[in-house]
Amino acid sequence: MEFRLTTQQSALRLRAREFSRHTVAPQAGGYDRAAVFPWDIFRQAREQGLLHLTLPAAAGGSGLGVLDRLHRRAVPGKPPGGRLVQRGHLAR
Repeated sequence: MEFRLTTQQSALRLRAREFSRHTVAPQAGGYDRAAVFPWDIFRQAREQGLLHLTLPAAAGGSGLGVLDRLHRRAVPGKPPGGRLVQRGHLAR
């Protein structure tokens, strides 16, 4: 079975990777040491369309499928701290 990402999935994966590298990674250590949730990063992730991926568009989400969300979670080389934003989003 061959599996390829769609153009939309590839773009989402790239956006998540870039956001993680340029926004999350530089600040992750500070948030970890302070033991605080990175609300500013969370807001930026929402603004960039990286949250609420599987919610229907009518409910304020992106309307993407579960596979799209999993691709975003599986970004190779994702720096530490990326999951913190994601878990906070799921717990909120």
